[in-house]
Amino acid sequence: MERQVILLEDLIDVFAEELGSVLRAVDQPGPGRPPVYAAEGMFLCWLLLYLGIADSQRRLIQLLAQHSEWRKRLGFAEQIPDQSTISWFKNHRASHVFQQVFDEIVHRLVEAGVIRGEHLVVDASLFHAYSNPRKKDESGEPSDSDATWAKETSTGQWVYGYKLHIVSCADSELPIAITVTTGKRNDSPLFPPLLEKASQFHIPMRIVGADGNYHSAENHLEAHRFGACPVIPLPDRRHRKPTTLAQRLRLHPVIKRGSELYQRLKRKRQSIERVFSRLKSHFSLDSLRVRGLARVKQHALLSLTSMLVYALTAAKHGIQNLVRSPTRLTA
Repeated sequence: MERQVILLEDLIDVFAEELGSVLRAVDQPGPGRPPVYAAEGMFLCWLLLYLGIADSQRRLIQLLAQHSEWRKRLGFAEQIPDQSTISWFKNHRASHVFQQVFDEIVHRLVEAGVIRGEHLVVDASLFHAYSNPRKKDESGEPSDSDATWAKETSTGQWVYGYKLHIVSCADSELPIAITVTTGKRNDSPLFPPLLEKASQFHIPMRIVGADGNYHSAENHLEAHRFGACPVIPLPDRRHRKPTTLAQRLRLHPVIKRGSELYQRLKRKRQSIERVFSRLKSHFSLDSLRVRGLARVKQHALLSLTSMLVYALTAAKHGIQNLVRSPTRLTA
């Protein structure tokens, strides 16, 4: 009978095997004293927090003290890092590797056939800043001055925070490329750089779906540059006669709007809403506890990497039906 859970030790082992080489580079000899704790184990501490194994650094340290097997697998057999060491690792010692780890695990998922990349979806979602915008400091600014106000389209509510922009695979419902901006940033101009990032993984990119926020002629032309057919609705208004190739592609796409195929592909755009929902519900995206755009991006990368490590563990153990089931991780 097929196993219906993913064991924590399975996830730690897969992470070490697939991503250990990226983090071992952090431990290369340099000036000063060598690090006491290996980067691999320290990074895993953060993943365990984002996977919900513990709800705080204090609780994680308590669990490591209670479970010698966990300590051994993380490389903490002799001594457990304290809270300040765990925070220092993220904010200083390894702040440059978060994007590398994310990119490497996407590569591994593409190689494993989990992320196929034939049908991509581009979208963005707001999440709240760790700041009260109405409470000013001595300079007259909120505690997180990088965050901005933006209106949530689905609810009509105003949010003071940041925006996560994603390219995801519609079939696997896993992210491929991301960027993080302040909340007020317009979505449409980020379409080309997101596709550029996704193209680095050598995926087919046959279809690119997005909502009406991305309807510009430049975005249609960009999708065609990568060999993909855009599935992007136009606003319900009269449009001028096209005079350029980009405008013609926008008004007359390869897959005709309103056709049965177009409607079927358009419905797959909903897959990215499930990606955002899982990130916020199960991988701590909406539990921001840092301030400033740089650290908020680290937070988003940890949330996304946790999702991908979980998916890769399920794939490596042949449990394909658990790739998108984050509640099946057990210690």
